[in-house]
Amino acid sequence: MYAGVAAQVRVCIRAKYDPALVASSVNLLRVRPDGGKTVVSRMYDDGSHGDIHANDGTFTVLLEVAEPNPAVLTFQVSAGYRGQARRVLSDVFSLEVHAVPNFEEIWNGFVDRLVNRDLDGAMEYIRLNRREEYRRIFDRIGPDTLSIMFSASRDFRRKEISLYRAVCTFMAFNRGSEAQGEVIFLQDREWDDVWRIDFIGF
Repeated sequence: MYAGVAAQVRVCIRAKYDPALVASSVNLLRVRPDGGKTVVSRMYDDGSHGDIHANDGTFTVLLEVAEPNPAVLTFQVSAGYRGQARRVLSDVFSLEVHAVPNFEEIWNGFVDRLVNRDLDGAMEYIRLNRREEYRRIFDRIGPDTLSIMFSASRDFRRKEISLYRAVCTFMAFNRGSEAQGEVIFLQDREWDDVWRIDFIGF
């Protein structure tokens, strides 16, 4: 997930069967850097709140996260058992909040190559498994036409982002008039984790 982008995270933990476990006592805790802990939410094993199967020993909660800055969030689960005064704690686990990639910088680099008729350079911004397809498209359009189309590219905006995919919009010339286009970026996890262009269209 990314800083400044609200996301819903499904958190699950499997509890070993024990008839003494108090199901309503299972809580998700946020562990602060100073070691303090805060209850974030109750967790459920009743088929609600993101839980898939009721009473199967897997406790779940749908957590709404909207961290403003990159961070590593740490959590723990606590549960109460009948006959025990102290609550049982799980191991600490973490969720990394990444900085949002600079898609505009990637886009500007790509557009600069097109405007300067550097199709080989432009291909470096496209995912490896899509380069052959887009090279054929660009060769068919021609470098001069591409240069004109993208020379007035403006109003680049992020539309949506998920863990490995982002959709952005832009304005450019298409068929002789200004039109809104869409570009999809994917994180190239198979190759080098770099975000590259997967789709461009009007």
